[in-house]
Amino acid sequence: MNLNLFNITMILGSAQGILIAAILALSPQFRRSSNTFLSLLVLTISVQNISNSLIDIGFLQVEYWPLSWTLLVPFSLRYFIKCLIEPNYKLVKKDFFLLGPYTIQIAFKVAIFLRFLTAKSFVLSHAEAIKLVMISFEILALVWSLTIVIQSIKNLNNYEDKLVQNFSNLEGKSLKWLKNTLIATLVICCIWGLTFGYHIYVQELSNISYFNWISIALITYWLAYSIIARRNLFEAPNFQTATIEKKLPKKTDDYYDSILKLMTDESLYKVEKLSMDMLSQRLQLSNGYISQIINQKTGKNFFEFVNEYRVQEVIRKMQDKKFSHFSLLGLALDSGFTSKSTFNDVFKKITGLTPSAYQKQLK
Repeated sequence: MNLNLFNITMILGSAQGILIAAILALSPQFRRSSNTFLSLLVLTISVQNISNSLIDIGFLQVEYWPLSWTLLVPFSLRYFIKCLIEPNYKLVKKDFFLLGPYTIQIAFKVAIFLRFLTAKSFVLSHAEAIKLVMISFEILALVWSLTIVIQSIKNLNNYEDKLVQNFSNLEGKSLKWLKNTLIATLVICCIWGLTFGYHIYVQELSNISYFNWISIALITYWLAYSIIARRNLFEAPNFQTATIEKKLPKKTDDYYDSILKLMTDESLYKVEKLSMDMLSQRLQLSNGYISQIINQKTGKNFFEFVNEYRVQEVIRKMQDKKFSHFSLLGLALDSGFTSKSTFNDVFKKITGLTPSAYQKQLK
């Protein structure tokens, strides 16, 4: 029997994962389609790690139990991301075809398990053939998972691009933390592939396998805890379909002057929740057209365009004695920013200095 600290940690962590999955699936606070798929993902990883741990401890016959659902991982990850950034997305028939590989996997495992219960000797005598099929499932799960992670990172990049084209503040909307998590997941998947290949070649587990199991579990639980923590903070916006003008009309310069007038004369940039929708309503122009105008005239997206005005407003107030009693954060909030982190990042990107360094330079 190979009972060690890693196995104990994995079993206890997996039990916690099953509890998290139940909370996400059953609690009214988390009743979103994206959370349903996240719950499925957490449950799948947790059960898989329990199975891995029991086999490593010495309960070898557990490998014939229908506990390994690896082909459910890429499916649940794909639709967790898709439903998170498209809250109104509804699964259609073609989406369920992606469950085909998992259906085959679980049907095979259930058949083997039932055969194991009724004719154990038959299963054991065909152990090598069964193992080959199971290895094939694992390879398919690995390749598919890598594909889904890469595709999801691209989808999140597109989502972030839409955000900066439509909003001046990204708090409660940005999913950069999730993109970074998926990049880490991509690395873990590559390690998974290497350790799996090693396991097949030498017919035994390496210590890296323990690291791999724990890493996959930690990333999955991190996703779940992050979603739980942000349940009242994050809400994906519904983007309007942008209308792109093949050739900008002659009135483009007049429209651009109108945009500048709203910024300079009415200080519209000070509106914390200023969005492309609001600007579109004021100008009676489409979002896509306004975005094209700003991009063509300034080379900036909407986020950069608005926040440059905010930075210049902060700099002006730094030099005005009437605002000498304001803190840097106070100046930022009074100029339209909604968070210290965004203010610091944008200010440094535009000026090359942190707000505090810039203020010291003025003195």
